[in-house]
Amino acid sequence: MLLARMLREYPAHVRADMQQYYGLNIEHMGVGYSMRHAADLIAMLPSQSRTFTAVDGRNAWNSGEYLLAEAVDSLHLLVWANTKDAQKNRNRPKPLIRPGATLAAQGSLGMTTDEYETALMKPRKEV
Repeated sequence: MLLARMLREYPAHVRADMQQYYGLNIEHMGVGYSMRHAADLIAMLPSQSRTFTAVDGRNAWNSGEYLLAEAVDSLHLLVWANTKDAQKNRNRPKPLIRPGATLAAQGSLGMTTDEYETALMKPRKEV
């Protein structure tokens, strides 16, 4: 099931990951190795593989990289806190953009897509 889904949705990613991580050509599946073997290998790909990064962009970073981003964000906030801008609560530093983050989570949008659609569906007053 996983194998079929991954091959259907992310064929190039699976092909490259199978070659890079296992040295196997996906074209030899069923001849040089079984489909079950390929499915097991795909399920065990590292979370930062092309395939799993395509499934969820947050997989592009490991926990260490997320911790480093948090440290940088905290340092920027600490430096900013000692400025005149901080006293007036302006020019607050923006956090680093994380992989797979939505625009709303990055603070670029005032509302989510669902909130926007709901707002558009509300009755409007005639002008």
